[in-house]
Amino acid sequence: TDAHYLRGEIYNGRKDWKNAAADYSSVAERGPGRYAERALQQAGRISYFELKDYPAAERHFTRLKEVAVKPEIRLDAMRGLLRSQYMQEKWNEAVPNAEELLREKSLNADDRALATMVQAKSLQASGRYAEALTRWRSVVSAGNAAFAAEARYSIAECHFLLNDLKNAEK
Repeated sequence: TDAHYLRGEIYNGRKDWKNAAADYSSVAERGPGRYAERALQQAGRISYFELKDYPAAERHFTRLKEVAVKPEIRLDAMRGLLRSQYMQEKWNEAVPNAEELLREKSLNADDRALATMVQAKSLQASGRYAEALTRWRSVVSAGNAAFAAEARYSIAECHFLLNDLKNAEK
């Protein structure tokens, strides 16, 4: 375990993401231990940001959320899990995590907007357009330009699906 963890740290320092993720995953698979939390966090981050392997990132962040001792590590796991599920369009699976994340006091505006987007996408996917509209409007008012642009499009789409063509066009 020590050797895999230390080699993972070396690969991570060299930006050899594939080998770093493999070693961190190996450490994480061994279960609880002194390196488990950091190995899961690093494996999740590398899988998400560097390798764009969202299913692997989801697995690592799910386990990290379960074993994290420090509140900031657990919050990081919740963020990573939500982002991974978002990228895979797993709206229904992401909603409970989004709601849990929204209850966190130290949540930043971007995380709040992403969690609200997940709720809106889930509502829209299930045909609950009127409820989705309120969530989309919250995303627009949150201020993140990229999220707001997608929310505005989805607002128009919801109005269109509700046959409210005047507001859809607007």
